[in-house]
This record gives sequence, C-alpha cells and structure tokens, in this order.
Amino acid sequence: MPNLRRLIVIFASVLTLTLGSFFVYLSWGLPDVNQAGMFRPDGSLQLTDRKGVVIYNRGSGPKERLEVKEVPKSLKLAAVASEDRRFYDHNGVDLAGIGRAIVNNFKRGQVAEGGSTITQQLARILFLNRDKNLGRKFQEALLALKLEQTYTKDEILAFYLNYSYFGAGAYGAADASKVYFNKSAAKLTTAEAALLVGLLPAPSVYSPLSNPNLARKRRDLVLKVMADQGVISQAERKKYTAKAPRFQISRDRLNANAYFTSYVQTLLPGLVDPDLLERGGLLVETTLDAQAQALAQQTLSRKVQGWRSIDQGALVSLDPTTGEILALVGGTDFTKSQFNRATQALRQPGSSFKTFIYLAALDAGYSPTQTWEDRPIKVGNYTPKNSDGQYLGAMNLMQALAKSRNTIAVQLMLDVGIDKTVAMARRMGITSPLQENASLALGSSEVQLLEITRAYGILANQGVLVAPYGVKRVRDRQGRVLYEASPQQEKILDQDLAWTMTQFLRQVVIQGTGRATQVAFEVAGKTGTTDLGRDLWFVGYTPKVVTGVWLGNDNNQPTGASSSLAAQLWGQYMRQIVGKNSPDFMAPPGYSPNTESQIVASIEGTTQAPERPSRPSEVDSWLGTLLPPEPEDPVVEELPLEPLPVIAPPVAVVPIAPEVREPRSKRPRSNCYAPGAKSKNPRCRNRKN
Repeated sequence: MPNLRRLIVIFASVLTLTLGSFFVYLSWGLPDVNQAGMFRPDGSLQLTDRKGVVIYNRGSGPKERLEVKEVPKSLKLAAVASEDRRFYDHNGVDLAGIGRAIVNNFKRGQVAEGGSTITQQLARILFLNRDKNLGRKFQEALLALKLEQTYTKDEILAFYLNYSYFGAGAYGAADASKVYFNKSAAKLTTAEAALLVGLLPAPSVYSPLSNPNLARKRRDLVLKVMADQGVISQAERKKYTAKAPRFQISRDRLNANAYFTSYVQTLLPGLVDPDLLERGGLLVETTLDAQAQALAQQTLSRKVQGWRSIDQGALVSLDPTTGEILALVGGTDFTKSQFNRATQALRQPGSSFKTFIYLAALDAGYSPTQTWEDRPIKVGNYTPKNSDGQYLGAMNLMQALAKSRNTIAVQLMLDVGIDKTVAMARRMGITSPLQENASLALGSSEVQLLEITRAYGILANQGVLVAPYGVKRVRDRQGRVLYEASPQQEKILDQDLAWTMTQFLRQVVIQGTGRATQVAFEVAGKTGTTDLGRDLWFVGYTPKVVTGVWLGNDNNQPTGASSSLAAQLWGQYMRQIVGKNSPDFMAPPGYSPNTESQIVASIEGTTQAPERPSRPSEVDSWLGTLLPPEPEDPVVEELPLEPLPVIAPPVAVVPIAPEVREPRSKRPRSNCYAPGAKSKNPRCRNRKN
C-alpha cells in the first residue's frame, strides 16, 4: 500500500510538472495584451500615395475607431447575441459554451457552431496566426484570460468591433457603416447593426456588394437570434425582416484608388519575400498622384455613362521622365468589375499602332516629305480601306499619318518591311504577340494599354525609356527598407528620330484625327479605332506627362463611335492635371537643320518622289494568310468588291482602278506650326498647340 501511495504521488508530481512545463512553454513569448489598442494583425498592409497619404489599408486597423462610449447599443446587442451570448458571464473562456457547441455539432454531424468567445476571437485577430491546432487554441485561451484581467467587458467588445473585418476593405464597424450605409455608426438602425454583425463569420461570402440576397438572409438570422434571446421582441423581428436592406454603397470611397492598389498588390510578391508579405506590417510607398487618380476615375466613369453603346474604359498616366505611374484606372467601377483593363486586357490598337510603322520608316532613312499615293490597293485577299471611303491621292508621309490614311500605312509597312516594323515595336517595349501580316499596319494584333502608353512615353522623353513603376519603397513595421525602386534610363531611339516622330504626332492633333483633344498646350498623339468602333483609343503626351485612353465593350460588341471620343476624354483629363503651364516640346541639342527644314516643308505640304531602299521591297515579295481588315474608323456599310483579274506574281499591291485622283492643291500652312515657332514668333504664342 505504501508503494502504491508513493506511485500515485510520483505520477501526480510528474503530471503537474508536465502540465506546468506545457503551460510555461505556451505562455513563453505571448504578446503583451497591454498593446491591444496599437497592435497590427499579421498580414496587414498599408499603401500611401506619393505625398504619404494612406490610400489602402488591409489589416492595419480601422481608419476610424469607436470609443467605448460611442459603440451603439444596437451593435453591442447584435454582436453579443450572435457571437457570444454568455459574454458578460464568463472570464474569457466559456466552458459551458464549448460543451454546448460539441453536443450540437455531434447531433448535426457537422461543425455548425463554434465555441470561441468574443474575447478569444479578439485574441486571435490581434495576436495569433490562423493555424488550427491544439497549441494555438491553448494560447488563444491564455490570451483571452489575460485580456479579461486587463480590460473591462465593454473595452473588449469595443476592440472586437473596431478590429474585425467587415469586407470591402472595411476594418471596424465605423468604416463598415460608411462603406455599406454611408452613415456614421451612431446612426445605425437595429436592422443595419444586425446586417453588419452577420458579415463577421465570412465577409467575402456574405458581402452585400457581391451577394445582397445572402447578406439579407444573414441579417434575418441575426435578428431571429436576438428575438429568441429576448433582446428584441418577435414583433420587432418581423417588422425588420419584412423590409429589404437599403444599402447606400459609398462607391467613391471604394473606387477611387482601387484599380491602382490592386495592381500594386500583384507586384509585391516580386519585390519582397512572400513570407514577409504574409507576416504583414508592411508600409508601401507608391508613385500615385491621388488627385490625378481621382480625376481619371471620375472623368472616365462620366464619359462612359454618357454613351449607351459603351460599357467600359481604361486610362493610364505616366511621368515619362521618371517612369512613375501617376494614375491607373482599369474600369468604370471597381465594385462591379475588378478586371483591370489597363494592365490585363488585350485589345486591338487600331491606327495607334501606325506610330511604329512610321518610326521604322524614319529610322530606315525615309523622308517626311516623301510622296505616297492614297489609292485603292489589294494585298493578296486583303483590301484595306480608309474610314471615310475616300482616296485623297498623293501626299507626304506627315500628312498621311495626320489624316490616318490606311492604304498608305499598309504600303509603307510592306515597303519598310514587316519584320522591321515588328522589330521597332519590340524595341519600343511592345511584348504582346504580333502577327506578321498586312493587317498589322492597322493594329489587328492586340496589345495592353500600359505597354503602348509606355512606348509613347519614350517619344515624350526624347528617345529614352524609364520603365514604368508604381512602388517607390517598401518598409517593415520597424521602418526597415525591404525594397527601394532604382529606375534606370535606357536609350531606345536617337534624339533626332524621337523629335521628328513627335512633330509627326503633333500634326495629328493640330490638323488630323486628334483635334478632338481641344487643349491649349502642345500635345503629340495618335487616335485608333478598330472595325465598327469596337476599340477606341487615344495615346498622347506632353514633355512631362504621357496618357493612354481606351474605350469599348468587354464583350467586344461594336460601339458605333469613333476615336474622337477617346481623344475628348483624354483632353478633359489632361486639361485638369496639366493646366496652361505645360512646357512646349524643345528640339534636342545638335538637331539637324536639314531634318528641321524637311519637317517644316512637310507641314507646308511639300512632296517629293520617294527614294526606294536598295533591297527588294516587301511590297513586291510579301505573301501570307491575312486577317480581316481593321479600319481606322467604323464604316457604316462594307460594300463587297468585285474580284480582280489574276495578276502574275511578284506584284502583290496593285491599283483596283486605273484612274488615280489628282492631288489636292496644297495651301501652305502658317509657320506657326513649325517646330520652335512659338518661341521665335510672338504672333504664334497664343495659338493652340
């Protein structure tokens, strides 16, 4: 008997020592619960604009906190009834509640009820990861006990309602009230408080933004629980559930920076260690100009709302000298569609692709005053047409681009070489697949808005690329720099070539298809419209800002509009962010006088016979399978052409009719349109562009 007694004592001592050691092990390194009011949960992320203003919060705590006395009674009652009915009776861990949950889950054959108290949930939100194991549950219970010893019940409930996630980027009941009902938490009704509490178990599933019917069912369930517990009467429950929730979604609050911040978050895994991202507490300093972003979103959304045949659009604005992304809008309403059309969509650029053809030609030595004939042509089975259905005869290259003559663009690309055109596009940063056929001249191969805007930025920066970026710096919670951008300059084009191309694109805005921009400062750019207006583009720049605009439909249905609509939107946006003090384009040092005289001559309408390269022209040798034509602007009706007589190779581009129109008489334009004229001639200074 003494031996048995000794064994029992030894066993009890070992058990006590083991449990004590386990308790000490679990307690070791637990956070200080006194820091509950300042703690950032793991996975938190905060983004700021270029001025340091917070533009995005994820898990970093609410933008607005409720003080203990400010928590509405209706919100307290709903939270306690739904999440922890014995909240005011336990000390942080509810053993009776755990037992009740085990019995109910066993009866139902599934986990339908949890045993965690509000205090335990708060401990998990603030201090622990999401691992589901026995050790973490013990730590959760220990922290809950410490929280109960440190704070009052009302303080714990205020912490819980301030730090819980309610979906749509809203942390805390104060933020959620403004997001979903556009009101302060103090003005919440009982039904609205019940709806917010109903979101807590799964905010993304029950979100009113994506599933309003399910959000209503959750609200009604919380109201039923409140009535069953006597918090509200059954008559009140029936009155509240009879009415559908009335949401007043604060879309401006959600929308303004959403496309940009979502884009930045896709970049972060490539900039910092993914483990650090998951651990959280990161502060990301971005390049965003919040004012430009708000104007871009507002201008785009309003323009699209005014056209029934157009449902979407996108806008990208960059500083070409630094590479900083100033604004990036990927759609009209982020709450309705998170697809980013600025960075993810591939769309046909139409005539905005012609810039690469003319760049390749100028780079190969073609003169701006070279004469080309706008005439009916046929390339194999492909018959490109002009948007107006007319053919204007002989004109120089600058005039051909300004008036966006499709037949000349095709002839020029085949003469320069499709391979050289593709090479120039690649050199300018176009990475999307390009199909090497004649319809490429009219933008039949799809590109991203961001990549073509970046390409035009090279021209704005006199031939130098500074790759676009949206993240300046990433710091951890201790302020240590984890990543810092170091933009590099890369010379892509000779300065003279970039300057000459800019003069071409200036004429597009002054006398061509880009006149709809209607701005009072110097601009260069190009429109683009694909078949039946499925895609409407304008990409343009000043010396300091390059902006690209796309309008269209996600289902690729025709809009029936033209690229002038995109140019109008571009002008409305740029007038607000650039103003009248935008600098003029300046010729690079050492710019060739001969090239300048050619530009002036081409502006005035001078033409000269083209000097063909010594190599065989692709006009004479090109063969291949062709895509359907993509004209610059929609044509109301496409008339079928009679098949031509078979002509022996190698000629592939031939006149459809023997008659060629006489060139129109050229009226010399004022020298105010010549490069540098504003600075040399006082009477030119007040002219637009």
